[in-house]
Amino acid sequence: MSATAASASPDATVPASPLGAREKRLVLVSLCLALFMVMLDGTVVNTALPKMQASLGASVSGLQWIVDGYVLALASFMLTGGTLGDRFGRRRMLITGIAIFTVGSVLCGLAPSAGALVAARFLQGIGAAALMPGTLSILSNVFTVPAERARAIGIWAGVSGIALASGPVIGGLLADTLGWPSIFFVNLPVGIVAVMVIRRVTPESKDPQGRRPDLAGVALSVSTLAPLTFALIQGNESGWTSPLIAGSLVLSAASLVGLLVVESRIEYPMLQLQFFRNPTFAAAVASGGLVSFSLFGMNVYFSLFFQRAQGHGALESGLRMLTISAVMAVGMPIAGRLTSTLGSKPVMMTGMTLGSIGMFSLLTVEPGTSYLTIGPRMLLVGAGMALCMPSTTAAVMNSVPPARAGMGSATLNTGRQVGSVVGVALLGALVSAAVASSLAGQLARLGVPADSRAAVSEALARGGAGLAAALPDGFDVATVRSGYAAAFTVGMHRALAGAGLALVLALILVTFVVRRSAGLAAGAPEAGPSRRAVEPTAEAAAAH
Repeated sequence: MSATAASASPDATVPASPLGAREKRLVLVSLCLALFMVMLDGTVVNTALPKMQASLGASVSGLQWIVDGYVLALASFMLTGGTLGDRFGRRRMLITGIAIFTVGSVLCGLAPSAGALVAARFLQGIGAAALMPGTLSILSNVFTVPAERARAIGIWAGVSGIALASGPVIGGLLADTLGWPSIFFVNLPVGIVAVMVIRRVTPESKDPQGRRPDLAGVALSVSTLAPLTFALIQGNESGWTSPLIAGSLVLSAASLVGLLVVESRIEYPMLQLQFFRNPTFAAAVASGGLVSFSLFGMNVYFSLFFQRAQGHGALESGLRMLTISAVMAVGMPIAGRLTSTLGSKPVMMTGMTLGSIGMFSLLTVEPGTSYLTIGPRMLLVGAGMALCMPSTTAAVMNSVPPARAGMGSATLNTGRQVGSVVGVALLGALVSAAVASSLAGQLARLGVPADSRAAVSEALARGGAGLAAALPDGFDVATVRSGYAAAFTVGMHRALAGAGLALVLALILVTFVVRRSAGLAAGAPEAGPSRRAVEPTAEAAAAH
């Protein structure tokens, strides 16, 4: 995420903090509360999706929008959040972001329909984009002593890891016990406390030479991502050759061209295109997006597989997802140290290899497969991603000038968010198309009359609500659900193949483009920049 905005870059002049030790601790607690909310809501919905589907009657594309609405807003406005904070005040922007996020959370919990929930999730994403840059930039201004700052950033990064690991479990627990709206309502007291503490103890800071917001760039980035996401999610339902889908793809392509033209000419661009002239930077950003495409795209469908295909509850599903998230939280700091010693390239290559092996090995999983078989393969995926995240960040940070470190990391994290958006949408399109095709055959095999299959398929796609009424007399609901489980597994296999191929493509990019010395600590063989530039593990944890 754009937590590493320009305000946190090494060339910023930071005055001595007037706060005492107690006030500094309170500031850190409030910043971590805000960070935890944002990080948690990126993953907490995954295990609650089937509950939302049953309650709201959402289709699979509706579930994709519930996930992507949040990430789409975050990806579109993230680069702007830090600029607005630098220009108008980081404390003010942080409070504004928390307020927007909290209001969006309440509206999510009150949403009467899938469409209303998607709109509220988009509002949450805008709030997250506004507040995230402020957490690290304020921390850097409050903790001015290097040793203190290092400890504070370590805690900040730890909170990111805890949120990342606990999101699926917390989501499952709340959804099973208090209902899915509770995963959003829990943000209300946290947001109120965070705002109260920040208003009381956090000093205001801004950059007197803060850049003007790149409004044209923001508008063009939204008009690039939103139509593309819409086309990928709705393509199966509307038809890929329909005027609506074709027009959306054309609009996205035209907006991308416009974005590149504007960013190459504007005085204060939100996206520094000259960075991409460096092959290592370009390959690292692209591979970072592909890794997020694979992992965070598949996370949604792992959760749905455990619940829709294997019949587990939301909490059970969340516990099974810990195989990936917990090993990532534990493994990323280790990966950061390995990167400092070995350099980014071998660590990235190892991570992408492990991740792709894990994805491809899951292609044999069926609804009846034991978790003793699934778990170790998911562990490979988590270990691979843990190695990729810090090493990719290090490759980027060591390929840009120190004075532009904030912009460099923000560009990488935006690329990661874009990868997540496209991953959820495109892998979901593969799942939906395969489920629709396979389910038709499953229903025919079970003997469901042709004139009933459309209604039965629609009921199954919306979580099974109304399935009994859609089935003719004499058909067993459980048997038909098992047919859907088999069809969903076919779709899952298609998505796993796509995710594995994305990691293979990332591996090829890194192998042939990234420099061998990228990310090495000073004094190591083929020494590059200092260790300090190689340890933004917090950014990697905060990227999702």
